[in-house]
Amino acid sequence: MIPAPVYVTAQRVRRLLCQEFDTAFEKVQVIVAPTLFSTAPTIEECNRGYIESDGKRINLQDRGGNFLTRYTIPFNVTGLPTISVCCGFSSSGLPIGMQISAPPFQESTVFQVGDAYEKAAEWYKRRPQL
Repeated sequence: MIPAPVYVTAQRVRRLLCQEFDTAFEKVQVIVAPTLFSTAPTIEECNRGYIESDGKRINLQDRGGNFLTRYTIPFNVTGLPTISVCCGFSSSGLPIGMQISAPPFQESTVFQVGDAYEKAAEWYKRRPQL
């Protein structure tokens, strides 16, 4: 149960985020960003609730929410069309994701850029070892 004042405030913040993205899209056609801060965690790491990166322990859940969705939240909240494509592999062979986002109702742009990148990079030809 979310109190009405909290909901209204959240919608106002959402509108501000949308306006900021609208301003950014006046200068660029797409925004490209990492999908995750690291490669996908293993099942073991998910079960224990943290990963180790560069010798540091990173909790997957904290006051700010799920750490794995932090980079996707702005696009989820604003509803912008976004796709994640593979942009390489880690040293351990895990895929690394890249988000491509476009202005509202520009899904075709997202697909065109994603397709062009995949054809140029050819990461789709490489399969992670299982």
